[in-house]
Amino acid sequence: MTGLRIARLLRRIADAVERMSDTELDKFIYGLGAPSPKRRLPQTRKTKSVSQNELEGVVAELHQFSTREEALDLLDRLRWSREELATLARRLNIHTTKDDNVGRIKEKLVEAVIGSRLSSAAIRGEE
Repeated sequence: MTGLRIARLLRRIADAVERMSDTELDKFIYGLGAPSPKRRLPQTRKTKSVSQNELEGVVAELHQFSTREEALDLLDRLRWSREELATLARRLNIHTTKDDNVGRIKEKLVEAVIGSRLSSAAIRGEE
């Protein structure tokens, strides 16, 4: 919010408060008091944890693909969260940073597993 918008908001609040009766003002002030204790919901994990078997299965599948598109398609179908993809990257000794988003981690995974193999084959002159 800009300073001008905040000033307008505060003026409107001041105008509304000036029009209130004493009882309305008391209710308003009472409502602004200490927040009432809210019921806390139990914290649940938004993402499932990836088991070692799942990781190993995905690693094996990635190594079987011969194109970047196939590998990227697999990663898209998994619909894993950033944390789950980062776990897979760590398993493959691929460095990720906290700034890497889901798409960037997928790119790193595909390039490390498939891209490096394709680049090496191109250098050797293989098809």
